[in-house]
Amino acid sequence: MHKKTEKRLQPRMPLNGYTADIIQDGFVYTATVQDASLKGIQLCDLPTRFTVCKGEQFTIIVSNLFDSMHYKLAVHSKWRRKNGRSVLIGFHVVNAPAAWKQLINMSIPENNFECPEEDIWGQYASVSV
Repeated sequence: MHKKTEKRLQPRMPLNGYTADIIQDGFVYTATVQDASLKGIQLCDLPTRFTVCKGEQFTIIVSNLFDSMHYKLAVHSKWRRKNGRSVLIGFHVVNAPAAWKQLINMSIPENNFECPEEDIWGQYASVSV
């Protein structure tokens, strides 16, 4: 039996209690954030009518459970997979605010994180403890 190994440059972390609003064709869809990393985010529970082409650009607004924090992310689609009556979609994060980068950096265990040499945002957010 073969195990499927993921080739990830950065560790992913689950974001329990976060949702994302995304607009397509005049409709606002709310998805559940499955997981995220500094360069990517996976959304689930989108209806099957939500179709994307690879590389299609979107702006998504990620909010926490209490709707007290909002993060506006510029993303483009990487993949789409049907999951029963809904779809999962993986996005590459093109641009994100410093507060989002800090949330991700604080949530990833330090011993598992290695900074790649290329930083698509120009700099990593430094987090003071």
